[in-house]
Amino acid sequence: MRAINRRTLLMFAGVVSLFSTAAHADEREDAIAVAKAVVTALAEKKFALIWDTLTSDRYKMGATREMFILALTSARREIGRLTSSKLVHVRDNAPQLPDGYKGKSYAVVFENVYTSGTRLEGALIIEENGQFKMNGLST
Repeated sequence: MRAINRRTLLMFAGVVSLFSTAAHADEREDAIAVAKAVVTALAEKKFALIWDTLTSDRYKMGATREMFILALTSARREIGRLTSSKLVHVRDNAPQLPDGYKGKSYAVVFENVYTSGTRLEGALIIEENGQFKMNGLST
């Protein structure tokens, strides 16, 4: 009887682990999709779209939409058209970022090739109110 209970417990633990791993993989893919949307909008110079729909409320604290758009417009003036993009790195961040955020977060980096050259560009993605949002850019 004891062997059956132990075997059942081990099987249960394995199933729970599988579901947990699958849920984490889905979250990771969701975070990558948001990062891809951010980087694509960045390449297409759709800075208002990034601010209005893809940016976390945490990131927006202390900044304005106009400042965000102006800074990106100025910084990306000389960048040409995006010709290819490749995911090069995804990091599942520790539960606590330096600013005190304790939720899920991912650092996602792409190698983007523009007509003006190649750049590594990325986004810090956090979970906010059940959705992944951009909380930082690396351009």
